[in-house]
Amino acid sequence: FTPFLSVTSYLIYLRKAIDGTVQKLWTAEASQRREEIRSGTIEPIPGEEVLAQIRRSHFLNEGC
Repeated sequence: FTPFLSVTSYLIYLRKAIDGTVQKLWTAEASQRREEIRSGTIEPIPGEEVLAQIRRSHFLNEGC
């Protein structure tokens, strides 16, 4: 085992661990949001409206 292979193996291990953690966090977040929508706690915003808001914001910020 050379030092390079040890570091590479460790980085691969970390990447997999991080990917798994991120996946678990996003799954929990999505589940929470779904429940909030179903219970009426929040109201979803249509994607087209969100994109329009982003475009307007970007357009306004370009003028600064």
